[in-house]
Amino acid sequence: MLSTGSMVLNHLIGGKLNNHGVAPCPGVPRGKILNLYGPEGSGKTTIALQTSVETIAAGGTVCYIDWEHEIVPEYAMALGVPIGDPDKFLLVQPDTLDDGVAILWTMATHGVDLIVLDSVGAGVPKAFFEKSIKDTATQGRVGMNAAVWSAFLPKLKARISKTRTAIIGISQMRDAINTTGYGDKHTVQGGKAWKYYSALRVRLKKIGTEKASQYSALSAKTDNRVVGAKIRAKLDKCKVSAQQGNEEDFYIRWGFGVDDLRSLIEIGLAHNVVRKKGAWYYWINPDGDETGKNGMEKLRGFFDKDAQARKALERQVKPYMASGGSGDGTDDEDDELDLFGGEPFQDDSELKDILSSISTMPDDDVNDDSDSDSDSDSDD
Repeated sequence: MLSTGSMVLNHLIGGKLNNHGVAPCPGVPRGKILNLYGPEGSGKTTIALQTSVETIAAGGTVCYIDWEHEIVPEYAMALGVPIGDPDKFLLVQPDTLDDGVAILWTMATHGVDLIVLDSVGAGVPKAFFEKSIKDTATQGRVGMNAAVWSAFLPKLKARISKTRTAIIGISQMRDAINTTGYGDKHTVQGGKAWKYYSALRVRLKKIGTEKASQYSALSAKTDNRVVGAKIRAKLDKCKVSAQQGNEEDFYIRWGFGVDDLRSLIEIGLAHNVVRKKGAWYYWINPDGDETGKNGMEKLRGFFDKDAQARKALERQVKPYMASGGSGDGTDDEDDELDLFGGEPFQDDSELKDILSSISTMPDDDVNDDSDSDSDSDSDD
């Protein structure tokens, strides 16, 4: 499996030990499809980028197909994405859905470890793309995108089961049409095929904001400003563990990504490893000594600067993450904490050559590949 970069999300998907004492899938499963969806600003792209970082750190390769043309290189680099190294991270921004699907099929066939689709509803089918503005306004494109995915996903799922490529399909939430009375008034991009062919469906929702005291040059004063968000993740579908229907909360910090340190402190608070008295927070270290800080931000800053203290907190929290129940917070100091899952990869020189060739491919060549892939699909 591939780590999502969030220990809480890994735990939710399949990090909790089952009856056999095994964490079935702490992360994104290889050879399967994950549908990641939610409203705007809920952290979908951040999770996809963090998963890319973890995959590359483990020796894997990533292809990021950005139909929305919204990836900000500076933000991706701040998260640790090697945006300038196409042998490891290939960013593709196709004009049409057809071109992106052709690249997706090529990458999946040659065993890229992770392919991210951002987003599945943003790709415009070539048949619609080539219409005039007048035809576009009168005929619309309702169902065209969904029809493409409905025909393509079954074949893609069969292929990635052999190459063990993981797929993350990001979907936006939209208002459903023709809804009256009861039922969900929202729908997900890409059509219903994504519901059927995804092994995992994770819904993200922002439920709060994180604030910290910061100086503003405009107002020439220090006040509380929003520095991040609290995100709730719910497993609407899960075929890799017995966690379907469960939900957990984690944190995202602007310009930083997933804030696992904040989650560690919250878990510590829940199990009295960290205690709160008024505005003060007290960490009880493994020796029984207390370290007090005034405010969550100062406590977080303490652990952020003191690597040994953070490792000690991780060792105290580890038993609760593993069992989901009670723990004594003791562990061997030499043991490595594995909250992130993941597995080693094999180097593939042929795959690197393909990634490099696509990164320098002219637009005409991409279109030609789309046609050739369509021909080969019909032969299959």
